[in-house]
Parts: sequence; structure tokens; C-alpha cells
Amino acid sequence: MFIKLSDRERETGLLEQENVLIAAEQVRKNGYIVLEQVLGDGQIKELREAFVPLLEQFTARKGFNSGTNRAQMFLPYIEPFCAEHIMANPMALSIIDQLIGSDCRCVYFASDTAGPGPEARISIRTVRAIPTFGAIWCGPRNTCIPKRSS
Repeated sequence: MFIKLSDRERETGLLEQENVLIAAEQVRKNGYIVLEQVLGDGQIKELREAFVPLLEQFTARKGFNSGTNRAQMFLPYIEPFCAEHIMANPMALSIIDQLIGSDCRCVYFASDTAGPGPEARISIRTVRAIPTFGAIWCGPRNTCIPKRSS
């Protein structure tokens, strides 16, 4: 499911409470939610330019390791991937807080990137537009680093 942000949400960087609840419910039902246009074109370009060389190096060494034309790789914990507007995005955190509480930490930081082919879950156009990153958040009982800033 996709949620199109309102002008107010884009300006403030915060989701309306109704959209937080809708997004959390969609994550519970489907396992994901897409918030449209959270990042600006410049931010997406910066991520793509940093990501593509890493993906090319990885696939040259290990090939596609997660199914047909799929590459799963850990990301380095460096800018721009770990930038605060990515890792501690208030819109994403409001959904995470709704799902698992506010005392959470990122414990898995990786990319699962689909290339062209019949088993790809997302189109290559999407991959070229913005890399897909995964960050799994967990509750306070797990050993987790880094902790998000308050």
C-alpha cells in the first residue's frame, strides 16, 4: 500500500495521526508500507550515487545471492545511508513507535535489491530510482546498535 503525503506532512516532516494508524495497520497486514515522496530528488540522487558502486562491487564478487537476480548485502554504516533523515526519519519512527514502542534500535542494516528478471518483486525502474534498504527495529531487550537519538 502507498500513502501519499499531504502538503502539510511534507512541510512539517510529520505524519498526521490518522496516517500513522493506517500505516501501522498496513505493516501488520502486508509487512510493509510505502510513504510517497518522503525524500527529495537530491537525497535520492545522493543515495543512488553512493549505492550503485557498492552494489556493482558486491555482485562482481558474490553475484546475485538471494534468488534470481536478487542481491542481499549489508550496508556500511556511513553517510549517506546512516544519515539522520534516513535512520531517524520522524515519519518512519512514528509508525515504528506505533508498532513496537519508542525504545527501539536498528539491528540489521542491509539492502535486498532486485534486478531484472521473472522473480524480481519490484521493477528495475524502481531500483534505479532509489535503492531498497532494510532496517529491522527491535525492542529494548535485544542487543542493538546504534541507538537512535532522542
